[in-house]
Amino acid sequence: MVWIDSLLIAFSIYTIIPVPQRRWDTINMGYVFAFLPAAGAATAFLSWTVAGLASLAGMGEMVRAALATAGPIVFTGGIHFDGFIDTVDALSSRRDMERKLEIMKDPHVGAFAVTGSSIYMMLYFALSYEAGSRALLLMIPAAVVSRALCAFTALTLKSARKGGMLDTVVSASDRAVLYFILCGTGIAAAAALMLMGGLSGAAAVAAALLTLIAFVRMAKRQFGGMTGDLAGFFIQLSELMMLLCMAAVK
Repeated sequence: MVWIDSLLIAFSIYTIIPVPQRRWDTINMGYVFAFLPAAGAATAFLSWTVAGLASLAGMGEMVRAALATAGPIVFTGGIHFDGFIDTVDALSSRRDMERKLEIMKDPHVGAFAVTGSSIYMMLYFALSYEAGSRALLLMIPAAVVSRALCAFTALTLKSARKGGMLDTVVSASDRAVLYFILCGTGIAAAAALMLMGGLSGAAAVAAALLTLIAFVRMAKRQFGGMTGDLAGFFIQLSELMMLLCMAAVK
């Protein structure tokens, strides 16, 4: 029952898929991170389905690319993209660590955030168009890879801000079990991505790992650890880098 509760909580946090609500306590949230990759797969599958239906309806590649860009944001409720925006705002301020963390908490959107999010969406749209329809299918295991790496990192790095959503989930987590599950899930998804995508899939996996290395260094140096916004930033950035590889290596 605890596993089911954690699954439902994970989908209620990380997707817009309607699920029965469960109480957010330390017991029910113990395995939420185990289902973060599943939530990513579900939202990527929905994006692939919508774009596929548009193609069947006779719509062109530009519409497919637009749906591929909007889908991951819409079906996650924008939770990861919100983290990307807040992190870009904080990093662009070039202030000290404490001030950066305050900027990330500020509900107002700054000019850097608008600029960064606009550039991100233009790049994602262009890369989706270049990568072709197969990339949408490959983004399903890619979404699992990005979230497995994100959850593993969140459990490993110290929390930069106490009391946030990420800190709440991490504090309730059964780390030993989750490490095992996330490693297995991430490896299986990476294998699927390479089998489905061949060389482009292998390049995407390498890109995700390199992005993780750079991200961990940045998170420690700029923020002193991990936050929920940084988790969203990593998911968005790693998926953009994987999509870049799918477009460049065909």
